[in-house]
Amino acid sequence: MEENPDDKRNVFLKLWDKTNKKVIGKFKDELCGKVMSEIVFMRSKQYGYIEEKKESLKCKGITRAVVKNKTKFIEMKKCINPEAEFVYKDMYTLANKGHDMYKTKVNKKALAPLDDKRKISIDGIYTFPFYIESVADKIMHHGKTIKERIGF
Repeated sequence: MEENPDDKRNVFLKLWDKTNKKVIGKFKDELCGKVMSEIVFMRSKQYGYIEEKKESLKCKGITRAVVKNKTKFIEMKKCINPEAEFVYKDMYTLANKGHDMYKTKVNKKALAPLDDKRKISIDGIYTFPFYIESVADKIMHHGKTIKERIGF
């Protein structure tokens, strides 16, 4: 059951807190206080973690059955290396053509070592969006311009 901030029970019992709502850099506690032993963040909406010897993987665009049954945490870990190969997985989807339903097999890119929306800085820690070059010399980031951080 999802919590609703407007529900009178939540207001009365103070179960809903808006202090961290829409704050950049804050993560939702998906494990209710349990500790993650290993974490792999590949890109937005593509990550995995291990807690109490249980793997949990999230991959947007890949069916849940494929993520659960055919994708492993070790594959994600190997795929972080920029020289790693792309990982493709077979998925079955339903399609219709002329009011007839078909089951189609799709070989889709499930894991990719490179984030196609972010550029990694020289130090390998910070990332910036692509096409930031037009304003990179005007934006300061921790005492340096973005142009100095990325190195172009």
